[in-house]
Amino acid sequence: MPVLVELSFRLKKTPEVLYPTDVHGLFFSLFEESIAQRLHKEAKKPFSIKGFSVKDSTLRLELALLEDGLYPALIHSYYFPKEGLHIRGIPLSPTKDKGLKEKKALSYQELLETLPHKRLQMEFVSPTAFNRFKFDYPFPEPHLVFSNLLSRWNTFSEFPLELAETEVLKGLMVYEFEGSTQEFIIDQRLKRIGFVGRVGFLIKDQELAKKLSVLALFSNFAGVGIKTTMGMGVVKTSLKGAIQRSDLVG
Repeated sequence: MPVLVELSFRLKKTPEVLYPTDVHGLFFSLFEESIAQRLHKEAKKPFSIKGFSVKDSTLRLELALLEDGLYPALIHSYYFPKEGLHIRGIPLSPTKDKGLKEKKALSYQELLETLPHKRLQMEFVSPTAFNRFKFDYPFPEPHLVFSNLLSRWNTFSEFPLELAETEVLKGLMVYEFEGSTQEFIIDQRLKRIGFVGRVGFLIKDQELAKKLSVLALFSNFAGVGIKTTMGMGVVKTSLKGAIQRSDLVG
């Protein structure tokens, strides 16, 4: 079941700087060793980092889990943590009193029941890019966005979807576009470039709209593109215009 979770931790002291790689490492250290090792080995990671902040010696971390068994394991690890948790060498401990908040959860079955909509609005909150010919491609082309989401869906959902790239190329158009490229600092030595902004997609074919509407809502959990486990590719998606019979093509 995809779920959005917010965690908070008390820090022994406030770090001078905190990078996405630090938070990425903390996520793995929360789990028992067998789970952490399995997650490291998986080609497609069943989680995404949505953001983090530090204020008054408190670290707040928002993340999404895409695999059913991870949420119970995270709850257990949070309330019964391992000794020696740290970030950038600074000890930290879970804020157990209301420190874990479930912000949103939808099963894959519930996502699959999403009605087809003819307009999909996606706000790319953090820089988003795709691997293309061994280069970072910072442009949200429709077929790249939805083929990326389809791959993640079919990896973690028990309800596989079939969607050909030609379907997206022929049946989906951009009707609204506003944004720019922006740097994303991963650590002190590594930066990536991605797109931030808003894109509106228009679909009229009902069968295609059904699949893309499901994937669009799924993107709120999964994120889009590269380095979603570091905080890139965070999107907020809304659906507009449920398809009526008079809207259908042909």
